[in-house]
Amino acid sequence: MRKILGTFLIVIGIFISLYVCFTVYETRKTEEKYLNIAEKISKNVSDTDNNTISYKKYKNGEIIGTFFIPKLDRNLPIIQGTDDTSLGKGVGHMNDTLLPGENGLIFLAGHRDTVFRNFNTIKINDYFEIKIMNKTFRYKVSEIKIVSKYDVDILKSKNKEELLVSTCYPFGYIGDAPKRAIFYAYPTN
Repeated sequence: MRKILGTFLIVIGIFISLYVCFTVYETRKTEEKYLNIAEKISKNVSDTDNNTISYKKYKNGEIIGTFFIPKLDRNLPIIQGTDDTSLGKGVGHMNDTLLPGENGLIFLAGHRDTVFRNFNTIKINDYFEIKIMNKTFRYKVSEIKIVSKYDVDILKSKNKEELLVSTCYPFGYIGDAPKRAIFYAYPTN
């Protein structure tokens, strides 16, 4: 009986390991696909007059640009929307928040176990870069807060350019995490 139970547990362990490997592979493949599209879009856009940007209204699921995390050497696609489908493709840009250069709140979100894995290593004074419409915007992390997943006060705009990057917390938590790690970043020259 012990031999059968031991064999059964080994088989279950193998299946779980294979499932995790397959999921990670599929996630990386999807990220790469949308990143390639985002980079092609960015390269095919020319600057408008006076070096300003005129944004269109993006639809859920539409590719906006790229999000680069220098410390992790990760370049990720930014997708409009923070629904499960959008977050499954890359970093989600929350509807009704602004875009770089519009002098207000920019809110990006991503899963801690996919696009934002290793985010536990991001510290104050690290940088994020957003590339959108052939322009690069650089932001420096100035504060990190842990808040309840129900905290909507973080979305109050301060009438200045501010990038909030959100992911689930604790980072190693299995399942639906009860909190969010919020990384506050501001433009650099």
